[in-house]
Amino acid sequence: MWITALAGAGRRRRRPVVWLCAALAGLLSGCGQIRAPLPPSANLPLPVKNFLAERRGQQVRLSWITPRLTSDGLRIAGPIQPRICIWPALRLQAEPLPGLTCPRWRALLRPVAPGDLPQGLTLPLASVAPRQEASAVRLAIAFANREGQAAGWSNWQLVSLLPVSPPPSGLHAILRAHGIELHWHAPRPAPPAGVRLYRRQWPALPTTKTPAAATPAAPWQAVLDLPGKMNSYLDRQIQAGWVYQYKLRSLAGSGALEAVSAGTPPVTIEAQERLPPPAPVRLVAVLGLGTIPAVHLSWQAAAGSRSISGYNLYRQRLAKAEPIQPLTGWQRVNASLLPTPTGVDHNAWSGDDAVRYAVTGVDTSGRESPRSAAVIVRLPAGHYGSGTAEPLKLPK
Repeated sequence: MWITALAGAGRRRRRPVVWLCAALAGLLSGCGQIRAPLPPSANLPLPVKNFLAERRGQQVRLSWITPRLTSDGLRIAGPIQPRICIWPALRLQAEPLPGLTCPRWRALLRPVAPGDLPQGLTLPLASVAPRQEASAVRLAIAFANREGQAAGWSNWQLVSLLPVSPPPSGLHAILRAHGIELHWHAPRPAPPAGVRLYRRQWPALPTTKTPAAATPAAPWQAVLDLPGKMNSYLDRQIQAGWVYQYKLRSLAGSGALEAVSAGTPPVTIEAQERLPPPAPVRLVAVLGLGTIPAVHLSWQAAAGSRSISGYNLYRQRLAKAEPIQPLTGWQRVNASLLPTPTGVDHNAWSGDDAVRYAVTGVDTSGRESPRSAAVIVRLPAGHYGSGTAEPLKLPK
């Protein structure tokens, strides 16, 4: 019995071992299945979908985003080379079909790693002009692997080849009362399609010493097209406290065949600094009766006044009758700028019984503010009139 019990116990101990072997056999049989091997990657860079080509004068600016993956979703291995396809646009409506063999292409750069490629280039217009005469050219870009193969060309861009006049010259800006006045010299020959005015603006910084020191954040925007022979324009859409920048380009053609020249050097002007200072405030006049009657005046500079170099005091004589009517226009009292916000008029009276005063501020650039609110001074009855301060000689 002991032997039988021992044998039964041995059988009970061997049962888990059998189960473990069966499980391992199942796993090993699964791992041992043979699958079809993955095909080697062709390493074809994906086609570019956001290719841009813009003509600026006698140059063409290209921009793109370099692909990082291949057509089978893997990272590009090894160097790649950007190539540009040049297709003459003999018919504007006929666009090359995707995947069509390019009749003429050229390499833009030597093969390098994708991370070392720039995101754009600027080429001479002549380098992308087709051999046969055409008014425009279609351009596309592709990236080839080390075997010279690519997954396809990018989207196509139409570039006009029409001749365009040089840009205007001598562009400068002047701040006027009603806006910013622009002047320039029209190009020769005058572009038949006209010139295009561009503008951008940004808020002036209080710490900016010169307008050009600020960094513009806004992009250029086309304002309007002007006749080619025109040489001035008044921009009325301005706001104090902003910096404005302008440039011009000559135009040729229209629509899909439009060509633009290079831009003029931009001109910058700050509206806040170029506007006249605000009018002074709180003008007060006090009549001083002495040997020679005089009017003493004082005032304050308006809030926000900057770079005030002096003041001008103005007087206007008034009639005696009611309602009061001016007898003269405004006449400046001071011969030179008053350095402080005070003034004295020793020549107020000439037989009239009232005068009116106003004051203006002048900044360091010579711009004069509007006149302040006026004050009226009346000479009281029984004034001293003319006389001498020498005492009378009384009889002894």
